[in-house]
Amino acid sequence: PGVQGGRFVATVSLPGDGVRAEGQRIDLVLYVPEKHALKVRTVDGGIESRGLKSDVDYGTQTGNISARGTDGTIQAETAEGRIRISLNEGARAGSRQRFATRTGDIVVGVVDKLDAEVLLATSGTITPDYSIAVEHRDREEPSKRARAVVGAPKAGESNAVVAVESL
Repeated sequence: PGVQGGRFVATVSLPGDGVRAEGQRIDLVLYVPEKHALKVRTVDGGIESRGLKSDVDYGTQTGNISARGTDGTIQAETAEGRIRISLNEGARAGSRQRFATRTGDIVVGVVDKLDAEVLLATSGTITPDYSIAVEHRDREEPSKRARAVVGAPKAGESNAVVAVESL
């Protein structure tokens, strides 16, 4: 770990030329100070966070992503994993949150006071817990789009946007 280009960088690897054994995990636990943005990238590992008070940007090739209790924006993308996000606070006006996966499920839990526009795009199944109109576009990719407003848009301000999409 150390500072590189004005950012604190931490990497995880086995000592020397060690090779990870079948089923072996390497975990890294970080305690992030409030209002310090966090960016995490991994090739084949999962990313999980709880109670962060900052903006986060997560990306993995073959891992799952889980975030709950985040007080800030969340960007999450995985090629071959699932995404589980709990948005239990109101979205900051003008913010944009994006959750995307190529092959996995995306589950987003929200509160009624989210105050955001939610945009969905997928060729898979959209299963909301509330009424939403799904537009079918059979000759396009993704083939389904939907839009919903959760809570009340803030008058005179840019609305928050939550984008949920299949890659």
